[in-house]
Amino acid sequence: MVYCGKPSTGCQSCRDKKTRCDRATPSCSQCLRADRKCPGYRNQLDLMFRNESQAVIVKSKQQNSTSKPKLKKVPIARYFAEVTPDEQLSSIIQPSTHGRSMQEMQMKLKRFAPDPAHVGTLFPHLVPACHLPPSIEECARSYFHANSSNWLRNFDLLAPLCAQTKTGNHLLTSMSAVGLAILSHTAHAPELLFQARKHYGSAIHLTNEALRSPTEAKKDSTLFAVLILSIFESITGTTPKSFADWEKHINGAAALIRIRGDKQFDTISGRRIFFQVLSRMMLNCLQRAIPMPKVMTESWLKAAHLMGREEHAWEVSESMIDLVNLRSKVRTGLLKDPRMIVEKALEVDRGFAEMDAGLTKEFKYQILYSNENPEEVWNGYYHEYETPWGALDLIRLRCCRILVNELIMDQVSVPPTAKTPNFTDVEVKTYTCSTKEVMLLCQDEVLASVPQHFAISSGRQASSSMEGGSRGYFMLWALYLIAVTKISTGLVRVWVTGRLRSLADDFGVSQAMVLVEHLELSKGYREWDEKPSIP
Repeated sequence: MVYCGKPSTGCQSCRDKKTRCDRATPSCSQCLRADRKCPGYRNQLDLMFRNESQAVIVKSKQQNSTSKPKLKKVPIARYFAEVTPDEQLSSIIQPSTHGRSMQEMQMKLKRFAPDPAHVGTLFPHLVPACHLPPSIEECARSYFHANSSNWLRNFDLLAPLCAQTKTGNHLLTSMSAVGLAILSHTAHAPELLFQARKHYGSAIHLTNEALRSPTEAKKDSTLFAVLILSIFESITGTTPKSFADWEKHINGAAALIRIRGDKQFDTISGRRIFFQVLSRMMLNCLQRAIPMPKVMTESWLKAAHLMGREEHAWEVSESMIDLVNLRSKVRTGLLKDPRMIVEKALEVDRGFAEMDAGLTKEFKYQILYSNENPEEVWNGYYHEYETPWGALDLIRLRCCRILVNELIMDQVSVPPTAKTPNFTDVEVKTYTCSTKEVMLLCQDEVLASVPQHFAISSGRQASSSMEGGSRGYFMLWALYLIAVTKISTGLVRVWVTGRLRSLADDFGVSQAMVLVEHLELSKGYREWDEKPSIP
């Protein structure tokens, strides 16, 4: 017999209305007060027994059924996206609500499920093949992989690399750190950032252990893990020191390039990972006007010899390396003659201009017009490219043209204390006008390319999500450069500052706020050259 609690002795009306019944006769006080007929009281003896025969028969038939339904196997990515209930999500991640209801927060967490398009790629290696709720680390890694195309150019390398690694490996741990950092911002769960930093520390420890092994140090997974750790600094960095930490990771990646030797170029994955390291190193050297590490230059020459230089990316990198070397020589005083500097700068700029004029379909764009959000679209129009990564290549190319033309402008400017000018008045006027024209054109091209990286396309504003806008991480250097060049106006700086704020507030790239504070202090570009580089 199942105990179901003491039955109520009140009348039916009082039980329905959940009011206290005094069981007076012939009518209770509540019914008299409400001027209704009292239905009377139940026999307590009848309530002591209940007929459960029919329920027992139904249960017996269910247990004796011979055909037991088989559990349907659900792909792990689909399981995570569709099967995980709200209660499981709330047990995995407990976000800080700050006034929001838990139900609202759980609804927001549902959109962190992996994209079904990734089924059968990375997830079998990241999430155990069972129907238990995924751990917080598995959620973070799955979320990072689902959005890895926004952070890594060769994101498709993640799946085979993770398939070769063990659970707890430095690559998986670094992915967990970045994934948790992204989720911390997107889910408004600051406690996840604490977990992210713990995984970041573990990833550094595991990576250092891998570096002690000659075999592990040469693996693609080790180099890829270092690149992912550099992303962590851009997401979580809130002080100028984070730029120095970012640079340490890039220098560490360059050291791994030396250890890996020529064999790294024997595979497609090795060549592609090398180019990712090269592009980050070039940005660092350009921003700080320091020479390219010898190992990177030598490795680039070997890679170019093996692969050929027909690809646009390799052409751009060749001219960028020339610009890096020119800027570093001027800054260190190895090249002092203004005329020679201008000649070399013009030669570098011609190389960029020829590449800009001979673009392939991948780099073509259409011009779209919109006046709805002037804080997001500069001057009422923007460019939409075939691929976002193609747009980033052109942004870097045009930023390089701005730098080289600014270098020319600096050389032709006559110092007030100069007794003998280096250039005639006609030359000064000609160079000043031509360089300013190129810089303004490149500035407009860069500003028009920004909206696509902030999840705006085809005249429609996309939702502020990491899926659409995290690629804006690569816009840090370009936006900052536009704001501090000599041709930048107050309106341009205000607009760029707003975009940097959006990177920090909407997309979680915390380093952007460091640059905002730096710009608001009105510090110029050359003063920042003395500080750690920005990616």
